[in-house]
Amino acid sequence: MEPRSRDDLERLCGELLEENGALLDDLETAYRQLESHLTASQSEMDVAYRELGQRSRNLEGRVRDLERAHRQIRRTEDLLIHAERMAAMGQLAASIVHEIRNPLAVISGEAELMLLRPDLPKDAQHRARQIQGHCEQLSGLIEDILRFSRRQESRVSRISLNDLVADLLVFIGHLKGKEARIETVFARGLPPVSADPGQIKQVLSNLLVNALDAMPEEKALKVVTEAISVGAALRRERASGWPCALILGPEEEALTKDEPSVCVTLSDAGVGIPAHDLRRIFDAFFTTKPSGQGTGIGLSICRTIIERHGGDILVASRPGAGARFSVLLPTAS
Repeated sequence: MEPRSRDDLERLCGELLEENGALLDDLETAYRQLESHLTASQSEMDVAYRELGQRSRNLEGRVRDLERAHRQIRRTEDLLIHAERMAAMGQLAASIVHEIRNPLAVISGEAELMLLRPDLPKDAQHRARQIQGHCEQLSGLIEDILRFSRRQESRVSRISLNDLVADLLVFIGHLKGKEARIETVFARGLPPVSADPGQIKQVLSNLLVNALDAMPEEKALKVVTEAISVGAALRRERASGWPCALILGPEEEALTKDEPSVCVTLSDAGVGIPAHDLRRIFDAFFTTKPSGQGTGIGLSICRTIIERHGGDILVASRPGAGARFSVLLPTAS
């Protein structure tokens, strides 16, 4: 290569290096500026993301509050409807009690006088006893309506549910005779409860008689006592796969309740209850029994008693497989 050409090439290379150096400096400056903008943008995005996350959590909390409020409103509506029905029962009973009691007393008295006649035929004796029985049943029904359609002061004491259930089963055994096949599993060391023993006996006797009436004679009713919280009992029933319903407390809130309770569970092998009726059977005047065999008052009274005691009722059933009724009462403080 000629010297002149070599000089030209060196000069050209020097010029290129000088120009490219300036370009690289410009690129480096632009890169640093871009990196700074990206860092600032990322910081802004992080702040915005955190704010969005907080707003989302706040919104979720508000939704939960609204859902809880909605459940409480529904619960209050149910209580108001139940209270209105109980009030209607009281008004109905008060309006007819005097109209019915006197004729009932006369009819029952006449039947008793008939039974005193030594020459009364056996067929007539049987009919007179039937008349007396129906009069007593109707009189008892009126008393039940009057007693529990208005709030009464409970005679609360510390009681053992094991002892109460054992005494009640002896009575039911005498009442039902050989028809009553009952298996019991009583938990040892069961904590006492604060309750009116007469009212709790009425609840359990109502449930016992209903269960025995719903079962074939060859089947046995199972009665179990245990210490368990409302939440644990509800979770267990849900895990069983049977449709279930908590009658008094909101279920989603009850799932987290672990306050100690004492539970009496009655398990029958009857025809069962449709899932859509599990809650309704505790409404006043609702019954699944054939016409003339049920008034729809007994379970409504049970609900009122347990509600006044601060307890709850859990029912689970599958048609054709039977039903389980659990009465839960808070332990005595």
